[in-house]
Amino acid sequence: MLSHALDQAWRSRAGEVLTPADYERTGGTEGAVAGSAQRAYGHLTPGQQKAARRVFTRLTATSPDGADTADRATRAELTQGNRDPRRRPHGAAGGCGSLG
Repeated sequence: MLSHALDQAWRSRAGEVLTPADYERTGGTEGAVAGSAQRAYGHLTPGQQKAARRVFTRLTATSPDGADTADRATRAELTQGNRDPRRRPHGAAGGCGSLG
């Protein structure tokens, strides 16, 4: 994520060298990633946006203390259009999301 943020800062830099102000202008790591994700989402069709929401909802779990964490899923779980994304096996939270 940091490399993405630095890439975005480099692309939008004000001069010949990258400065902390350039990095801050992109919103830092969080802002750069969020901005790129929002732009990509905006280019999706309504059907693709619905599928993306389903996939990312499925890959997000909430820990007992309320923190958002990554969840795991198989490719088959992510491509089933009829499945309720809020229903997933217990104990699957943790680690990073996987497509199979």
